[in-house]
Amino acid sequence: MSLHISSFFDPRLHAVERVAMHATILVHLPCKGDVKRVHTRRRRTDRRGSCPLSGTAGVSRGAVHFPAMRWRLLLDGAASGPRNMAVDETLAEAVAAGASPPVVRLYRWAPPCLSLGASQPFGVADAAFCAAAGVDIVRRPTGGRAVLHHVEVTYLVAAPLGVAPLGHDLQGVYRRICEALVVGLRRLGVDASLAGAETGPPVRPVEAIPCFVGPAAGEVVVGHRKLVGSAMRRVGDAVLQHGAVLLGWDGRLQAGCLGLADDTVLRAAVVTLEDVLGVVPSAHAVAEALAAGFAESLGVALERSAMNADEERRARLLEQERYRNQRWTVARERSLPA
Repeated sequence: MSLHISSFFDPRLHAVERVAMHATILVHLPCKGDVKRVHTRRRRTDRRGSCPLSGTAGVSRGAVHFPAMRWRLLLDGAASGPRNMAVDETLAEAVAAGASPPVVRLYRWAPPCLSLGASQPFGVADAAFCAAAGVDIVRRPTGGRAVLHHVEVTYLVAAPLGVAPLGHDLQGVYRRICEALVVGLRRLGVDASLAGAETGPPVRPVEAIPCFVGPAAGEVVVGHRKLVGSAMRRVGDAVLQHGAVLLGWDGRLQAGCLGLADDTVLRAAVVTLEDVLGVVPSAHAVAEALAAGFAESLGVALERSAMNADEERRARLLEQERYRNQRWTVARERSLPA
């Protein structure tokens, strides 16, 4: 059974266990074939509740076991919504099967794309506006509300349940990943934090309002305004968590894709990196900072990677048979493909 946890509607998140060890990012430099090691500062370590990957019940029998401290890092360019969702799901499946170590993926979207939660009614999208504006519509494998992916960097974390330092508790995993995002954002000079139980005045409940309105406990905010919207799904014995880090804002598209008269309610509840820094930072700089934040906060070595042939075949199948299929996007049929 698939379990969806989304910060968009579930505020019941546990206290974070800070795990920060000496971290190394291994980046294979293109065209040169060498490896650059970027060391982050050493911090105190708290490993309560963690367990090594080799002892995790989430790895299937006969699976390959990987060192718990070395993860894959995929730094992808911009791709379509169906492609991005297919790749995210493929990587989570590979991790769940024991065919891949944990994965961090950072990527962008082209063209702009409105993603719907797995169980969200298709009618919340203004399909006519999206078509006229050149905005794709895709349904995510995760729950929650609509997100317009445009001026942003998106992250994915796929890891086995129980892998150190994330642990087994889904709410704890969610919060630890969000804390790693905070560490990365602070490298950019952003005073980000995790929202507490009190997150500011409530926003009127409108089904079409996207996930970025109204931060829940544990979400990444600056002040009381949401900067990162995330969602999680269990895939076998692994977790898939992905989310959007807002670089800038396009109010016309944000409102129009959801059939709203304007973006007043939306804009009041969100903050972008442009708001904080005064300029829209480059996607490359943001991805680099986030990767370093994951390495430092989780105490792992991130090794630059790409999908292998088997993963690429699976991603292409999922893209064509599910994420470009109107039976999934519109009708929410979950049975395809096998």
